[in-house]
Amino acid sequence: MRYSRCANMWSDEDFGVVLEVAQRDRDERNRKNAAFLLREHPLQWRQLVKLWHQSELPRERAWVCELLADHGDTGERQLLEVLRKDPNGHAAQRAEEALLALENRGE
Repeated sequence: MRYSRCANMWSDEDFGVVLEVAQRDRDERNRKNAAFLLREHPLQWRQLVKLWHQSELPRERAWVCELLADHGDTGERQLLEVLRKDPNGHAAQRAEEALLALENRGE
């Protein structure tokens, strides 16, 4: 688990509210901070995949790959194959690593 400056302030009940901020807040800084919090606490990871898989931000596409590596199954291979061709090298590398993780787990 990654270290969070706000880890002691997190409650699992906050997920929905923080997700709403990440999706709709007018202030870009609030959306960014909410995204970092959600990445540290991916309780409903499939919602995060849905939110970030086409993000303009390469880091969020890379996070999708990491989430799929940690939690995904064979149903996510197609998305990882798409992300493997991502124009951002870091996101593409994370997709490759996620595919290997699924393969190693026998998924």
